[in-house]
Formats: sequence, C-alpha cells, structure tokens
Amino acid sequence: RTTELSNEVLQRKLAEKAASTEALRLSTILETASDGIHILDGEGRLVDANKAFLNMLGYDSSAIGTRHVTDWDDWNDWAMIKPRNDQLIASGEIYVFETKHRRLDGTVIDVEISTAGIRIEGNGYLYAASRDISKRKRDEAYRNELLERLQRISEQVPGVIYQYLLRPDGTSCFPYASKAIEKIYRVRPE
Repeated sequence: RTTELSNEVLQRKLAEKAASTEALRLSTILETASDGIHILDGEGRLVDANKAFLNMLGYDSSAIGTRHVTDWDDWNDWAMIKPRNDQLIASGEIYVFETKHRRLDGTVIDVEISTAGIRIEGNGYLYAASRDISKRKRDEAYRNELLERLQRISEQVPGVIYQYLLRPDGTSCFPYASKAIEKIYRVRPE
C-alpha cells in the first residue's frame, strides 16, 4: 500500500511539473508573439491579452477584465458583433476577417483577425490573433492609385503599351496590355 501511495504521489508530482512546464512554454509563446493575442468571453469582455495586443491598442494590463470588444472594435455595436461571436463559439471553426480597431488615443487601424470559438466548462470564449495591416492597406491603396494613373495615361497613347513576362520555367504571358491592343491586334486586353 505504501509503494502504491508513493507511486501515486510521484505520478502526481510529475504531472504537476509537466503542466507547469507546458504553462511556461505557452505563456512564453504568447508574450513573444508579434501578433496581438486576446481572449474574449461570450459576452465580449476581454479575459486575457498579450503585450502585443495591449500595445497595438494603447492599453496597459489594467484593460484585462475591464474592457469590452466594443471599446476597440470600430463597429462599436454589440448587437451586430454578438451573433457572429455566438456562431463562432458554437461552431469552433477558425474565422479570418478584416476589420478596424480604434486605439485608446482615437486613431483607427486596419487589422486582420484570426479567431476561433471554444467552450470550456460550459462557458464560451473566443481566442483571437490580431495583426495590424494598416501599412499593407496603405501600400495597396497607393499601388491601386498608381495602376489607375497608368491606365489613364496608357489610354491616351495611340500605340499599344504592354508588359511581357518571361517566367523562369520558360513560359511567358502578358500581364498587362492597353486598350489600343483591340484596334491594332483585334484581341481584348484581358
């Protein structure tokens, strides 16, 4: 009986050590992640967050437990957000979307969020990773503006403006051709 008890105590201590090691490993991953990681309860309250998330929004650790998703989500309408959150919690699926977050100082940033719902002991939670994509959005807008400008200029040229691409595998294509190609070669730019 003493040997059984000793083995049981030893097994329990080993399990506690493994759990402690796993908790340390996971907390290190969360705190060193460059994406903002946060957990919401089923009512949209901030349950936990890493430093990257808090910094992204201009909060400090006192925000945990005192903030609601409507404090930073630019929709700011819980009636619109809650059904989506409930669906994610019920399905457990991973959902990736873009939205806007409002920082504590009032500035708005574009974010991409990857989130999944989970139930733990009957309570629903959303685990989410947020990435600030404001620079990418600005770059895309600038690129689109340049492309529109190029399009307008190319329409004024009497000849054809085109881009020819020779790929490393030897194949080629024309990623761009101006509208004048229809008049000259009788093919559509697409």
